Amino acid sequence: MGLCRWRGKSCRREAPLSAAKRAAGRYDGTTGSQDPGDYGTVFSITKTGVFSVIHSFSNTGDGAQPTGNLVRDSAGVIYGGTAYGPAFKIKP
Repeated sequence: MGLCRWRGKSCRREAPLSAAKRAAGRYDGTTGSQDPGDYGTVFSITKTGVFSVIHSFSNTGDGAQPTGNLVRDSAGVIYGGTAYGPAFKIKP
């Protein structure tokens, strides 16, 4: 079973790789995928189950397959690493 349903199919067949709680009961996390052309995502999910993709990796300068823990600074910027490419910085 996937993490969620999106456009009639599972959003990610892989389990979340990391998660970090932020204000208002939201959680941010990362997923990887074994599907060709899918290089992983950074997502947000609410305590009521509303799912949104914050960033989809494309392996064209932004890396692929996020790995490790997420770190968030006091301004809400998310930092993390990828298995293939650079570390990332995302302001949701």
